[in-house]
Amino acid sequence: MIEKLFEHVRLPRRAALTLCAALAAAATTLPATAKPAFTTFDVPGSSGTAPTSINAGGSITGGYSNGGAALGFVRAPDGTFTTFAPPGVGGSGAAINTAGVVAGTDTDSNSVTHGFVRTADGTLQPFDAPGAGTGVYEGTAAYGINTKGAITGTWINGDTNPLGDRIPHGYVRDPAGNFAEFDPAGSYGTEPLSINAKGAVTGLYADINGNGHSFIRAANGTITNIDPPGATESSAYSINAKGAVTGSEVVGSVYHGFIRSADGTFTQFDPTGSTATYPACINTAGAVTGYYVDGMGANHAFIRNSKGRIQKADPPGSTGARALAINAKGTITGYFGDGSSVVHGFLRTK
Repeated sequence: MIEKLFEHVRLPRRAALTLCAALAAAATTLPATAKPAFTTFDVPGSSGTAPTSINAGGSITGGYSNGGAALGFVRAPDGTFTTFAPPGVGGSGAAINTAGVVAGTDTDSNSVTHGFVRTADGTLQPFDAPGAGTGVYEGTAAYGINTKGAITGTWINGDTNPLGDRIPHGYVRDPAGNFAEFDPAGSYGTEPLSINAKGAVTGLYADINGNGHSFIRAANGTITNIDPPGATESSAYSINAKGAVTGSEVVGSVYHGFIRSADGTFTQFDPTGSTATYPACINTAGAVTGYYVDGMGANHAFIRNSKGRIQKADPPGSTGARALAINAKGTITGYFGDGSSVVHGFLRTK
């Protein structure tokens, strides 16, 4: 399957529509016309900080290491930190909504994963999908939460693909705690990664040959394959409130970024100098952030505005950066490595 962008976040390791012709965007990575402001940060006492999500108000969640287990944090807009430890041996936040509610994944002492939801007052509730197994490397993981508190993610039990590998299935958990479990037709492994305010979910699934395909699951349960035309594989990572999706597609052996608008139109893009492009998040305005790999193998953060203008978004002092989330104001967050190979969080404002 296509390499998944969010592996570093996870505690355990990794056409009904009328499609218009893909629009190959002649995008250029340009210098900023107004110098953006960067803020770098670390959870106090941490040995590594990795933000994963930012909400409309500027609150950030993610994970950090204190030299041992992974733990979770929320960084308030004023820069203050609240840390939290799910009940297992390691867990972190994956997504935060406008109310400050965090969804994430925890691993227990038996290497079984569990989803959790943490409210803004600090109350933390673990949960498991009904079909989830209780064996080693089985269980439930949470990757996305919307404004209403609906959560999407994966569950794993003893089901396997033709090679004997255990495979994930998808779910949506509504705010009342009810589950809808699902897989696209022909799936041998389903990974929902993002859910919008209307309850539409996007992500990827593997076919019988292990090739990755993108999908959208509507709130009514209808699932549509959304592979970009000409792609041999694709992986959708994020869906915005309008139904636009961003992700990566493989053409030949090269990873490109793509945007699929709500009307089904595809746009392919790459920052200048990219040998592989991995968009991570799309906001309501259609701005996309993510990272790309240059010819030397280094990672660089980028932001692409709704008109197709792409800018590099590496923090000062970075030896490699990945942007993972963008909010409605265009503020992005992610992490970068310094010269000592220590990982830090960053915030980029316009």
